[in-house]
Amino acid sequence: MKDLTMIRQEPKSITTENNHPTLGFVEPQPETEGKIIDGAELAAKLAFQTHPQKGCEILFGMYYRALCSHAIRYVYIKEVAEDIVSDVFCHFWKTQSYQSVTTSYRAYLFRAVRNRALNYLANEFKQSDSLEKVYHIEGAELPEQIMQYEELHQK
Repeated sequence: MKDLTMIRQEPKSITTENNHPTLGFVEPQPETEGKIIDGAELAAKLAFQTHPQKGCEILFGMYYRALCSHAIRYVYIKEVAEDIVSDVFCHFWKTQSYQSVTTSYRAYLFRAVRNRALNYLANEFKQSDSLEKVYHIEGAELPEQIMQYEELHQK
């Protein structure tokens, strides 16, 4: 059974290598053989070959909102989700990760956002105080101490 990770976009008119217009239905190329690629992904791939900044702009426009929705499922805070997506795109551009993407850009970006969100959560849990630390705050009394104190004063 094929993994249907691609959301079908409306066919867009693009120009292929042989300058023939197409509506997103392109014959498989050797590097994309057996992979699902829609017209928008192909347009981004072609843009990366000629002008990488334009390729990033295309991907950002296509996936930013969906990636934010994906991130918010993990972190539950809109601003944090937007920061995570922005960080992923910044890292994607600075490290030129677009050159090494072997799957679809969509799959790569969604996985990167998920991993970044999980790393964020792991760091938040490490920084949060455990219940044991809360009980050992100076001057704070444990419930058992309060109960003993009250019993002594009642006698």
